[in-house]
Amino acid sequence: MYTETYNGQPLSIDQRSINSKSFIPLVMEKLPAGRYSLHLTQLALNPDNKLYFIDNYTQQMNPLQRDTIYLFEINSDSLSISRNRFLIAGKDPLQSGLSLLEIYPLNIWPNPAMDYLQIKCSVWPEGMVTVLINDFSGRTIRQTRSSFDSNGKLQIPVNDIHPGTYTIEIRNTNSLYRASGKWIKQ
Repeated sequence: MYTETYNGQPLSIDQRSINSKSFIPLVMEKLPAGRYSLHLTQLALNPDNKLYFIDNYTQQMNPLQRDTIYLFEINSDSLSISRNRFLIAGKDPLQSGLSLLEIYPLNIWPNPAMDYLQIKCSVWPEGMVTVLINDFSGRTIRQTRSSFDSNGKLQIPVNDIHPGTYTIEIRNTNSLYRASGKWIKQ
């Protein structure tokens, strides 16, 4: 497998054997905003193995075919350049129970917290997100709307929450982004 940038520079070369059990992320980093094409050429596909090309950002899934060109765009949304944006999977993820949703880890401090949580994530969506705070049993005790700053940071007040162990989950409105982490309230 071979991909290249708009000016013909190679992004990756992969000659591994792929079959119906394959799960291959295609990593592309540090591309500037713009329109690109991904060329899948010289694939030796066994007709008995149905493979899918998945774009986790747009939530599109297409049967993988030999000598195919996929058009995509990188924009100011950091999710559009996510490390796991593109994937080749040997099974239809929706039918096999796999999620197309990438779950990102959160850096949470101070932990334990008293008055507020600072949250940082390496990949974050633009605009408003839903923040869910769940207790140890999984019950949502708070749901708020907020947004990340330009450095991927978010601050959440927790001064009125009882001491205990909690999880925090962050989602955007179109469900293309989910991040979660565990924290302790003193």
